[in-house]
Parts: sequence; C-alpha cells; structure tokens
Amino acid sequence: MIDTGKHVLAGRLSIKPRYSFAFYKNLLSFSRVAPQPTKNTSNGMLSLKSAARLRNAVQWMEFFSELKTVHRDKKRGKFQFRLNFITLTLSLAQKHSDTEILHHMLFPFLKWMERRWKVTAWIWRAEIQEKRLAKRGERCIHFHIATSSFVHYLSIKEKWNQLQLAHGYREANTNPNSTDVHRVKESDEVARYMSKYITKPVKNKKLAVKCKIYGMSRNLSKMKILLKEEDYPRFSDELEEFLGNYCKEKFETDHGMIYYHDITPSTHFPAGIKELFWELKELYTKGITAETEYYLDTSI
Repeated sequence: MIDTGKHVLAGRLSIKPRYSFAFYKNLLSFSRVAPQPTKNTSNGMLSLKSAARLRNAVQWMEFFSELKTVHRDKKRGKFQFRLNFITLTLSLAQKHSDTEILHHMLFPFLKWMERRWKVTAWIWRAEIQEKRLAKRGERCIHFHIATSSFVHYLSIKEKWNQLQLAHGYREANTNPNSTDVHRVKESDEVARYMSKYITKPVKNKKLAVKCKIYGMSRNLSKMKILLKEEDYPRFSDELEEFLGNYCKEKFETDHGMIYYHDITPSTHFPAGIKELFWELKELYTKGITAETEYYLDTSI
C-alpha cells in the first residue's frame, strides 16, 4: 500500500476470463450515497455497460463449461459442444405487449429448462426481428438464450410451441419451426455469437424492446474476482506471479492497467487467486451434474 499522508492507496486486481485490471483505491475516500434516480430505464436500448456485463457473463459461462459429448445413432455418430445458443420466435404477428410475452412465455420457458433439463446457468436477450419488421411490417419480439447445458432441440421446439398455442401464436394441429439451436465448441464461435446476438447494439429506436432487455441466472450475476491488497498479505507477490506467467499484452488507461491473458480452470494459479476461482466454480456448478455424455432420444 502507498501512504501519502492524505491518501492511503491499496492495490486491486479484478480478474476476468480474458483479461485482468489492476488499479489503486483510496481507502480514505468516502463517496456520498446518491439519491435513487426517479427514472432508470434502458429505453429498449443496450448500453455499453450492459453489453460489457453480458459479454463477461458469457465468457464466465464458457470458462467454466466442460466439453460435452452427445451421441446420436450409429449412422450420424456423435457431436461435441460447449455452449448452446437458442432462438425463440413468434409464429404469428405479435398481439401482446413485450412485457406480457416476457413474463408469460419466456420466463416459464426458463423455469421449464431449470426443472426439466437442470439448467442452472443461462443468459437471455430480447430483440425485435429487424427483417420481419422491414419485409412484413410486423413488429415481433424474439429471444436469444445462451446456456452451457444440454437441452434436446426437439424438446425446446415442443415446449415453445406449447407456450405459443396457449397464447394464440400458433394454430392447433400445426408444428411451426419457431426455434433454432446452435451449438458452439470453440472460443471464436462464442465471440461471433456474442457479437451477433447477445451483445449486438440497437441503433434504430423502432427496434427497441418495451420491456426488460436482458437477464441472467443468479450464479452468473455473481461472477466476480477482486483481490484486495489490504485483505491479503501476499497481494504483491501473487499479482506479480500471476501476471508474470500469463500476461500476453498490457494496456495502460487513465484508471489503471489492463492485462490480457489466456487462462483456463486448470491453470496453476497462485494460492489466493486459486481459492477465489474455486469459490466461483462451486457457485457456477451448483446444481449441475458432472455428466458430460448424453444419448439423444429422438422420441422426445
């Protein structure tokens, strides 16, 4: 720590899957509690801060997700994936508010994934279908979901179409193609889907949703590693060891130093940092089975 008489500066290291941020905090400064804003809405647009939060959540999901194998049949063999990206659309023109569809269709779908498929880590993003609005004049909300768990694509379609039928978005005795599932295995695929679907900015106000624009499971909302110098005597040694071994590139900002690195859950971290990673992993994997091989039942 640095004591100047007027200031006591303590080091901080915020660690994320792809980079870390080192900075100082003045322990003698106390910020005033600001009054709560009378109006604090996103106006259906994704802010830079929200996009960064979504990006970090997907990266933590990717970081802790194991490679899973799904066996189909002898003819089609098997495939592997790390994350699933699911898209849910409305088959008929939207006739309810965005908020009603969010609460009565998306939220029950997420609850179903938790109960039926034991999904405990997920991120969702609401969006207006741009091409549908331009070509057909229909303003329809749809949803993108990222999860690390296996959910059968036929089961996804069946459940979403059940919800559509209950709310008047498909006719009886029809089975519209209202869902899309993409599996991703490599990091570059995750980055592509993040930029295309999860964190894509909304520049046209006509495409702004009129409800909550995104959400994530509770465990992902708590993914944070912050090492504090005043709480840990070996702070300087661990920071030097960690950054010295794994830092690939660094960039100085007005508020601190950004270090880019390439780490995995099996990385040999210093003791204090390792303990923090294990706490996060336990939080992330709570309720998730260790099963990494699945056998596809086409009767679902």
